[in-house]
Amino acid sequence: MKKLLLNMVGGLPSEWARIAALLTLGFFTGIFMASYSVSINTLFISQFGNENDFPLALVTQGILGIIFTILFSRLQNIIGFRKLVYYTSIIILLIVGSIATSLLILEKNDIVVFLGFATLGPIASISLLIFWGAFGRLFNFTQSKRLSGGIDTGQAVATILAFFSVPLVQQLLPSLEYLSLIGVLSYVGCFFSIVYILRKFKMHSAEALTLGGNSNEDKTKRVKLRDYKSYFFVISIFVMCSSFSAAFVDYSFVTVTPQYFLEEQELANFLAFFEAFVIIVSFLVQTFLNDRILEVYGLQYSLMLLPGILVFFCVIDLVIGSLFGHDQSSNAFLMFFLIISMSKLVTDALRDSLENPTVKIFFFPLPSEIRYEAQTLVEGTVAQFSTLGAGILMIGISKLNSYNILYNNFVIFAIVGVWVFVTFKMYNQYRISLQNLLSANSTELDYHDSVGHRFKNNKIQNLLQMRWNSVPQKVAPLLFKLIERLDIFLYRNILSDEGNLLRFINKREALMKIKEYSIYESIPALDNFSNGSFDDDDILLVVAKNLSEELNAEITLEINDENILYLSKSSTPSDRIRAARLMFNEYKESYDGIISRLIRDYNYQVRVEAMGLVGHHKISTMIPALVERLSIKGDERIALSAIIAVGESGAKILETAFHKNGQVQQTKRLILQAYAKIGSEESVQLLADKITSPERKISYEALSLLSELGWNAEDEYSQLFLKEALKREANNCYWNIATTLEIGDSKETTLLHRAIQSEILDNYNQMFLIMNMLYDRGSLNLIRKNHELGTADSIGYAVELLDVLIDEDIKAYVLPLFEDIGVEDRIKKLSELFYREQYSSEYVLVRLITRDPNWLSSWVRACALYAISYKPAIINSEIIVGLLFDSELLMSEMAAWILTVNFPELLEEAYPRLSQSKEADIRDKMRSIENMKWTNAPHLVFSKALYYSNLSEFHGLSGNELVEIASISSIRFVEAGKKLGTAEELKRSGLFVVKEGELGIGEGDEHTILYKKRSLLGTYISPQSDAWIGDCYAIEDTSLYEIDEESFFLLMTTDMHMVELIMNNVRRSFRTSINLQKVAL
Repeated sequence: MKKLLLNMVGGLPSEWARIAALLTLGFFTGIFMASYSVSINTLFISQFGNENDFPLALVTQGILGIIFTILFSRLQNIIGFRKLVYYTSIIILLIVGSIATSLLILEKNDIVVFLGFATLGPIASISLLIFWGAFGRLFNFTQSKRLSGGIDTGQAVATILAFFSVPLVQQLLPSLEYLSLIGVLSYVGCFFSIVYILRKFKMHSAEALTLGGNSNEDKTKRVKLRDYKSYFFVISIFVMCSSFSAAFVDYSFVTVTPQYFLEEQELANFLAFFEAFVIIVSFLVQTFLNDRILEVYGLQYSLMLLPGILVFFCVIDLVIGSLFGHDQSSNAFLMFFLIISMSKLVTDALRDSLENPTVKIFFFPLPSEIRYEAQTLVEGTVAQFSTLGAGILMIGISKLNSYNILYNNFVIFAIVGVWVFVTFKMYNQYRISLQNLLSANSTELDYHDSVGHRFKNNKIQNLLQMRWNSVPQKVAPLLFKLIERLDIFLYRNILSDEGNLLRFINKREALMKIKEYSIYESIPALDNFSNGSFDDDDILLVVAKNLSEELNAEITLEINDENILYLSKSSTPSDRIRAARLMFNEYKESYDGIISRLIRDYNYQVRVEAMGLVGHHKISTMIPALVERLSIKGDERIALSAIIAVGESGAKILETAFHKNGQVQQTKRLILQAYAKIGSEESVQLLADKITSPERKISYEALSLLSELGWNAEDEYSQLFLKEALKREANNCYWNIATTLEIGDSKETTLLHRAIQSEILDNYNQMFLIMNMLYDRGSLNLIRKNHELGTADSIGYAVELLDVLIDEDIKAYVLPLFEDIGVEDRIKKLSELFYREQYSSEYVLVRLITRDPNWLSSWVRACALYAISYKPAIINSEIIVGLLFDSELLMSEMAAWILTVNFPELLEEAYPRLSQSKEADIRDKMRSIENMKWTNAPHLVFSKALYYSNLSEFHGLSGNELVEIASISSIRFVEAGKKLGTAEELKRSGLFVVKEGELGIGEGDEHTILYKKRSLLGTYISPQSDAWIGDCYAIEDTSLYEIDEESFFLLMTTDMHMVELIMNNVRRSFRTSINLQKVAL
């Protein structure tokens, strides 16, 4: 039973106690609402079912409702929710108890029945406020979003059962008054449930869901509801029209029903069944028709559905009543009564299921500070005022000469006329409010006002600088080491800035680095340091003073043309390095030949110093030499940094290199990075020209960089191209979404499902990236934030904003991807625009494997290969053999793996067709393979990527990014007691992941630092690296993944997303290690 109820409401086992308590409260509330309302309504209709009494009761109900709702709202802020609910429940129990008791003692006293009916509406409203208020405080926002659709199941089921039980219960009771007593007893159950919830569970304040708002707006300026009085007024009039029409339908219903059901018991049975059918119809409409109605007719015309149906029934009612009569003596009275009953049934059901949820959407354009205040006022006070106003209007109409029930139809016609007009008005103001909200979040004006420097100081250029400026002092050493490897120019700037010396805990290391790199520009900072301006110890002051004097001496004694020329021609690499460093302080055009020669030196360190020299002095004539180094393994990172440091003067030379015949794709991608990081108008325009590249990776890399830069497509050609790219991405997203339904659910496909979901998220990110360049970014950020909240309301709001923002020609294929509809419905809508065949659960794996790599990541294709490897019967061996020749290491390894396990003879036949190096590599890797368990093949890229996905430092990286890291990794084994290297060597270089076993860094004493499974070792990534001393050795037999440092840094240089994620993860790991140390202490 417990499991069944949890499944019904979508709950978790840990939430069972709270869910059970709320279901119990809902169950008793449902029985109370059904039994008490049927008895009171029946008694009222049988005793006051005429044109004069109902309006008076409605006025009384409206007055009491206004008093009840205002008091409840005000007292909640004064005495708190717990006390208010406790005292309110006691008051309600006393009221209903007194009324039920009075009905039994006084035998259908008119005053008691009248008061019972007048208090029925306010009591029902307060009971629902208590239930949903408790729900909102027992669960956080995420839980509420998951449970809101099913938590009132207990109340709905109990209400329906109670309504259908009324005829049976009545036969067991002496009179109808005893049915109200059952309601009182049910409320006793409600009371005890409320007391239990209040005492048992801790409640929190309801979380506010902020859907909109401009982050740049003045926080000190308080937004007030009167600032939006015209929009609020229109919504209020709409709700009043709806309430007025419902009240007049009730007026007709209450007047006619007692004329048809003369017996009190029959009347009670009819009302019970009628109310049960209202709930059932409301549930069916909300479940099966709501979304379809909104999808087909939109917000505006969906709201006109109820007025239209009302007019339809009123016309029929008027015709029948006028032609055949409307009293009990008429032959057509049954038809007349049925039409009125149907109008009430449809009105009540559609108001609950369609109108009320739809009207909530119209509150979203209001600022978050007043949104909930406005909604409470409309749904509470305005609704009760509507009841009061309707009652007063009914009293006035009933005083007219020759008034009869048919007049109500004319009143409804008038109300509907106003209602339709207000609906148009409200929707127009809603659209205007959305446009105003988008304008308030717009960044377009800033974009056009900053021409000339709008791409400067962007995130791509200054991510490391921004991180350095904001990083805590304790984490600064790690980031400093990372910057040394990623951006040597920023590294030099940090060391030459006197303020940055304060950031270093180990200032001695900073001084050593200044000396190592001969950073002459740091001399002023060293002088200030040595004068004691930083209040450091005397030894450091002396070291700084000596270093400053040594650098000054080098400038004075060593920097001259003859010495530099002599050192540059030396056969000793250290002398050539010395020559390059001396030129950092002074550059002359006559040095160009020396620099050019040093850039092409056979020694790596000499090349690094020479390329750094070019960037430091911004020597644009050396750009061609640097571009050559972009295609040399190991030189790419420094060459790229130097090109960027030179700046926009080298942009045209880069363009020539980009279009050079036979230029490799890797070099082209690095040139794109250079364009983005230079950030001039010219370089960004050159980058924008690449979005039309026939190479998809180049095109999408350019799009990604342009989006990060904040570039907008201004010419028509670029806009048309981007719209076409958006259409292709939407098609690709649709293809991937359809795939999720076709892939079977099994242990082997679990990994594939995750990879596809990640791919779909990438599709959405890509679509936002493209739209960022077509439309205003601030507006799109607001839309994206609401869409990612994931509630039905926030998604609906996001779609409405998107509908206002984007052009008509792309809405057909963009909006269905963002609407809050099921996967099947989404696929059905998109299938009308894009062609895609349907595949079986087996054949879809084949289609994934053979899909164009331009449109599906290699990680998804590899996961599909892994899934299909467990189904030998459907494997197409020819396809697998063909993948052996794939240029991507991941795919060729996967193909060889599958062939080794399932078709070893085919692999042997294919070996001679491979290059010798590739054949040797695959033979070596497949030597120990026996099955398809990835844990048994730790040396393959697929297995390494899977393993890396579990590392905290790599959390959040995409499958393709993990594959890139895995591709530059190799496995290494260290026997117990053997050394991996010294601590000093590890501080200089090395990046390792402990796969199995345990490493220690130290001298074998209590200060030895241990690294176990899934630990990452690297001086710029390990929080305790400054404490490393002694040796790094294996405590037990240990297997490691060694990541090639140069290739890793090149990846990070060209992937800012990877840099940011890893830095965030390292920072989080550092905090965790500090907290663990505190706990240990």
